[in-house]
Amino acid sequence: MNKKNNHFEVFALIIYLAILTFFSLGFWYPDPYYYDRMQPTKAFILIWGLRIVVPILGLLFPIVYYKVRYKNLQSSNVVLSIITVVVLFLISYPIVNYFYHSSFQNKTDSFHPHLMIKPNDLDTLALIAEQNINIVCLGGSTTEFGDKSGVGWTDYVQQGLLNKLNTSSIIVHNQGKGWFTSLHSLINYQTNIRPYKPDIIVIMHGINDLLTSADFSYFSHGNFRNDYGHFYGPLNRILKHEDFLADLFITIGHLWYHESRKTFEQKNFKGLKAFDQNINTIIDLAKLDGTIVVLMTQPNLYKENLSKAELDALFMMKYESIGEDKKWSTNTALRGLQSYNNTLRKIA
Repeated sequence: MNKKNNHFEVFALIIYLAILTFFSLGFWYPDPYYYDRMQPTKAFILIWGLRIVVPILGLLFPIVYYKVRYKNLQSSNVVLSIITVVVLFLISYPIVNYFYHSSFQNKTDSFHPHLMIKPNDLDTLALIAEQNINIVCLGGSTTEFGDKSGVGWTDYVQQGLLNKLNTSSIIVHNQGKGWFTSLHSLINYQTNIRPYKPDIIVIMHGINDLLTSADFSYFSHGNFRNDYGHFYGPLNRILKHEDFLADLFITIGHLWYHESRKTFEQKNFKGLKAFDQNINTIIDLAKLDGTIVVLMTQPNLYKENLSKAELDALFMMKYESIGEDKKWSTNTALRGLQSYNNTLRKIA
């Protein structure tokens, strides 16, 4: 009978170690989307923590079992240790969860109920000064942000005009905002900018409007809508926010045996009609006020046969045109940006 029990224990141990090995190896194949989205230090600690801690904890179970089985360890001590760990968890979890939720609550100040992200403040004193020529630039992050030194194309426009015309009365207002589409700029222009009747507005949109056509992405909820109501953008950070433990398990799930996404070729972009309408509406409103409109096509780095280094440097392909089971091809992104730029050319 003892021999049978021993054989059964050996067999059970082999099965257990096989399962443990299979489970542990899963953390060597994480979803690159979730891994790259995390802060580098956090990603490194989490993935290597899982790769090291999971097998150690897994091996600890049979060791404890055999120590108890052969009287080298009192079962009461094991039970007491488990109870202690559970009690410490129950005490610490509400505290950890509170600070976790607080970190999200602190970010809500940057959001806007109609524009996703709050627009930049306007220099209203400069706008109402009659001697100034006011130029307002509308767009997304490629308008808002500068280079590594913090200087953007709107700064170059202002400095170039000041130097060329030898004047100090030209003011370029950067009203670009990360995530803004042409619809967000239309709302922002009509509500916050138009009352000051700037002399010139420069519009550079395309890439964020293009992304709304990827209605399979993590940032979309449902099929494409002409009012972009399906596209939640950065609001996903709050919308999909769970408590700490749920978020942790969701993240761990994405770091375990990731299956490659299907590359999706898209030739027709549903948002082109809405894009055309939004740009033309801004133009119509500006004309009513005698405001000059300048349209800019969207510069981009997409081309055929991109190298791996070039692909790694392109943000949109890695984050914003990706869904649970598919992603855009580079040719789709290139084709889409060309379509939106061509629409701007036709409007111009």
